[in-house]
Amino acid sequence: MPAAVPRYRLANVPPDDNSMRQPIAHRPGALAEAWLLVRESLSPRTEVTAVVVADQLRMTRGSSNVTDTVLPLAAGILALAMRSWVAAPVLLGWVGTVALVCLAINLITRRLNARLNHGIKAVRCVAGTRTLLTALLLTAWCGMGIVLWVPGNSANHMLLTLVLAVSLAGSASILAAHPASAAATIIINGGMLIIRPLLDGGKLELMLAGLGLLFTVLMTSHVRTIYLMAKRVLNMEYERQRALRQLARAKADAEREHLAAIEAGRTKSAFLSNMNHELRTPMNAILGFSELIAARAFGDRIEKYAEYAELIHESGDHLMALINDMLDLSKIEGGKLTLDESLFSLRALVRETVAEYEPAATKQKITLRT
Repeated sequence: MPAAVPRYRLANVPPDDNSMRQPIAHRPGALAEAWLLVRESLSPRTEVTAVVVADQLRMTRGSSNVTDTVLPLAAGILALAMRSWVAAPVLLGWVGTVALVCLAINLITRRLNARLNHGIKAVRCVAGTRTLLTALLLTAWCGMGIVLWVPGNSANHMLLTLVLAVSLAGSASILAAHPASAAATIIINGGMLIIRPLLDGGKLELMLAGLGLLFTVLMTSHVRTIYLMAKRVLNMEYERQRALRQLARAKADAEREHLAAIEAGRTKSAFLSNMNHELRTPMNAILGFSELIAARAFGDRIEKYAEYAELIHESGDHLMALINDMLDLSKIEGGKLTLDESLFSLRALVRETVAEYEPAATKQKITLRT
């Protein structure tokens, strides 16, 4: 049974797996493809590949933590089963070696895992070290085929072959997500499963070697299947993260647009409020001057009426300019209205302002002077 995939943390960079898009005719052969995967899992060349390798290592390490604890116990149980065939010092030496190697690997790996987020060089270092430690552990464990092998003892040979086969199945399932570690398992564990019986040369041993070869081929296929499954899991997780990032960006854009719309509404309200005041001012001037003229407030002083008529005309021009400014509101909303700065006469502005407010001041018997 394949080991359960542990929880792991992915980086923010999704992979761009072009190999899935290659035409079939351009894809390498099985051995060449396996070699490329192993090399890439040991020495990623891009940031994207480094992210993938780091996630592969996290997946394999989750189950390997359990292996570091269980393997010494399994070695002790196997030593008890071998005590009638193998000398006690040899058994103790082998069990102690396996236990020390597991302890050292556990301590070293804990420090290595913290470096997986530190770039390509750090991932290369961790991948190479982890693969080397895996090979060391497999060598110590599979050393049973040398130190515990008793020539001419069929029961001993069958038991060791069974244990090696079980360990190959377990380690291959655990390490399949990382091609380099999986390759180390197939080579070391599968090699011992095949070569050790061949060296003995007996009829039973040759049969065991043949069965070991078939089982190694089967496990190689099993490793490939698990690797592809892990790859799909990673790709789906990357797609999920990409979708979440796009959703977050879309939400942020929508919030910015909403705030911009609110601000535009406030600007429009402020503009209309100010424009309301600006429209009333020249209109009051027009009404005030026209009332004075209609009431013949200055008798027969034609020049005064002409002056007020000119002020009414100026106020009308001012009112028209304000109306044109209101029509430019659409330009303001579209961000197309620009501010043109120019010099003006402050004295003329004051004079125009006084002239506009003079009718209202006259009604209140207030004299405005400049």
